[in-house]
Amino acid sequence: MDLPAVPTPPDRASAGSGVAVLLRRAEPLRTVYQPIVDLRSGEVAGYEALTRVVEWPARSPEPWFAAADREGLGAALEAAALASALRARPLLDPRQFLAVNVTASALLHRDVTSALLGEGDLSGVVVAVSEAEAADAPQLAAVLAGLREHGLLVAVRVVDGGRAELRRLADLRPDLVELGSDLVHGVAGDQIAARVVRLVLAVAADLGADVLAAGVEALVDARWLQAAGVALGEGWLFGRARAGLLQPSPEVVAWLRSPDAAG
Repeated sequence: MDLPAVPTPPDRASAGSGVAVLLRRAEPLRTVYQPIVDLRSGEVAGYEALTRVVEWPARSPEPWFAAADREGLGAALEAAALASALRARPLLDPRQFLAVNVTASALLHRDVTSALLGEGDLSGVVVAVSEAEAADAPQLAAVLAGLREHGLLVAVRVVDGGRAELRRLADLRPDLVELGSDLVHGVAGDQIAARVVRLVLAVAADLGADVLAAGVEALVDARWLQAAGVALGEGWLFGRARAGLLQPSPEVVAWLRSPDAAG
């Protein structure tokens, strides 16, 4: 089947028409899913939904979202991407969650909150809030509190473990704290990154939150994260983002379950 034509990645001159195509027709917008595994058992705990655009599926869709923001269509495009991602919910095991990425500013927009509330029960849906520093903190907390009443879970990413990021964790009290890939890559051999990760683990424990390590690619880093007490992992080691809900390789699962998995 021929795929519908989509404009080239939008620039300032073509942004309006390019984003408009994505909003008028669902076909050019695709969702792929990357497995998130329990580092103790190797079982798939959930999936992260990532947006792709037809005709350049291997590339980041960020230029499209940036163009949408310039045209005042950012929340509308995020709502469309969210609706696409949520279609996988019926395919999940009841014990698995679905993580979706939403900017803080979009969460304050009716298009996005309506897309979420239209799901009814939001149990098993995790909203990973990005760019929280740019939003009004009390307003964002109030919106999240309302969505949590419907079962929504909240994730917040930590990039460098600075004071502002730790303060944001205290303000938003996420259910899941995500360690950014810059902290995870090479953590087994990086004393500074290791100290930051341990600090984040302590803060997360105080908040009653689990910790997810993003961008796990090396076996040695996965083993270190296991020993440190990080509950969840995501990255190429466990599977790349693909259409459908794929499983990590049996070899990786067996390795995670091996007797020396704890240290």
